[in-house]
Amino acid sequence: MAWRGTPRGLRAEFDELLADMQRQFAETMERISGATQQVPLLGGAGTMIDVREHDTDVIVVADLPGVERENISVRLLDSRTLRISARREEAREAEQAGYHMRERRIGAISRTVSLPTDVTEEEARATFKNGVLEVRLKKKVETGGRVIPVGGETKMIEPGERGTSEEQATAERLRKHKEELYEEGKRKLAG
Repeated sequence: MAWRGTPRGLRAEFDELLADMQRQFAETMERISGATQQVPLLGGAGTMIDVREHDTDVIVVADLPGVERENISVRLLDSRTLRISARREEAREAEQAGYHMRERRIGAISRTVSLPTDVTEEEARATFKNGVLEVRLKKKVETGGRVIPVGGETKMIEPGERGTSEEQATAERLRKHKEELYEEGKRKLAG
């Protein structure tokens, strides 16, 4: 059956499917290794990103639990693409009856977000609080193109004014050339 949604909807559905596959793979690996008590790594499957468009700006919100502000990088790649990168390091020590264990985990993410409209880097700002990153970007102001001034009166050409003899000869040559091209096109289509 053919996809009948929007391309953006298809992308969202694909991202959701990929995230579900990554989550299932991580759960399977945890069961195999017996590491069910570990904190999940920061990764694409666990990172939720929302994009909202308002009248004058676009807001991108990303959940980055356990990440420190210093380990976050936000970069506007072009007027419609934002990249969010983050890194989390975690160390845990446990000492129990005769043994000592130290685990270190490193998680990283780099997500590229397509924006719904062109934005400008001017006045862009990002805030990070309680594991939530919020990036505010101003929309580009559309100029609407170039204004073409409308002049005053236009001189009408009278039927009796046919130009100089040189202009008339040039016009006749162009008419003949146009007719030749037309006939040539008809022959090519017929033949």
